[in-house]
Amino acid sequence: MKKKQLISLVMVVFLFLSVGLLFAEGKKEVVEEKEWIPGMGKVTTENYKPRIDQATKIHRFGFANYMRAAPFCTIVEEGMRKYAEEAGIEIFIVDNEADAAKAVDNARAMITKQVDFFIEYQGHAETNAVIGDMMKENGIPVVAIDIPVPGAPFFGGNNYVAGHQAGEWLGKYADKNWKGANVVLVLIESTTNGEINERRMQGYIDGVKENYPKLSEVFRLDTDNQYEDAMEKARTWLSGHPDEHHILMGALHDGVGAGGLQALKEANRELDAIIVSQGADPSIYDEIRNPKSAYKGSVAYFPEKYGFYTISMGLDILEGNPIPKEYFVPHTVIDGLNIDDYYPKF
Repeated sequence: MKKKQLISLVMVVFLFLSVGLLFAEGKKEVVEEKEWIPGMGKVTTENYKPRIDQATKIHRFGFANYMRAAPFCTIVEEGMRKYAEEAGIEIFIVDNEADAAKAVDNARAMITKQVDFFIEYQGHAETNAVIGDMMKENGIPVVAIDIPVPGAPFFGGNNYVAGHQAGEWLGKYADKNWKGANVVLVLIESTTNGEINERRMQGYIDGVKENYPKLSEVFRLDTDNQYEDAMEKARTWLSGHPDEHHILMGALHDGVGAGGLQALKEANRELDAIIVSQGADPSIYDEIRNPKSAYKGSVAYFPEKYGFYTISMGLDILEGNPIPKEYFVPHTVIDGLNIDDYYPKF
C-alpha cells in the first residue's frame, strides 16, 4: 500500500470523544445503566485503578476493531491480543472496516459466539445505539471506545483536554518565536465527527489564546476526514492567503495533519507554518523527529494501552467490581524533544 493511501486510512478518528454530554442524565436512565452493567459509576475515574490479573475463570471476550487497515487501530488490536493473553482470557477479534452495517454483523457474530464481554470500537453513533440494544437484550456487557454506546461505560480520549494541550503548545511556540507578529490559527477539522470535533477544536482555540492573546484570526477548514481532502482544503486556503507567514495549524488527527503538511510543501511554505495534530501514530514520527519539518508534534492517546484499560474494565464488570462511567486516557504532546522517550527509534 502506498504511503498516501495508508495515511488516508488513518481516520484515527473517532479516537477521541468526551462522552459527558452524550450520555443521558435522567434518573430513569441511570437506573437502567446500573441494572445492565452492575457497578458502573460506583467509582470515580480518578479512583479507578486499572489492572490486568489472571482472571478467576476463562472468560470469552469479543473486540470489534474500528478499521484494521489504519495504523492506530492496528496498534490497538496488537495491545488487545497482548493483554488478553496476560489476563488469561479468550478473545475473538473482528474488523468493523469503518462500516456501520459490518459493525452490526460483527455484533451478531459475537452474540452467536456467546462472548461474556464485548469491546466496541466503531464510529457511527446511531449504530452504536443499535448494537448496545442487541448486547443488552442478550445480557452481554459492553465497553465503548471513543464513540459511546448508550448505557455502557466509555473509554477513550478527553477531546477538550487533548485539544487544549495542542493549542497550548502552539501558543507557546508563537509567543517564543513570533512575538508581536500577525499570527493566525488554521484548524483542519471534520464537523461530521460532531462533538468529538467541536470539543477538540475549542480546546485548540482556548489553548492558543491563553498563551498568545494577540492571535489575529481563526480559520476552520472542514474536511471529510481524509488526507486528500485535507490537502485540497489547505492548498486552497494557502493560495488565498499568500501574505500569511505565521500560521499555526491544528489538526483533528494525524491523517488530516499530514494533508496540511503536504499542501505546505507543495506551496513551498513550510517555513510559514507549524503543525500539531492528534493521535501520535507512527505515520508522522519521522516528521516530528525532523527539526526542519513544519510538523512539530501530536497529542498522544497511547493506543498500545487500550487493551490494558478496556480488558481491565471488562474483568471488573464480570467479577462484580466497581468501574467508572467513563475513563479517559492520559494525554501528552509528543514533540521532537520527547518522542524518543515514549517511542524510541530502533
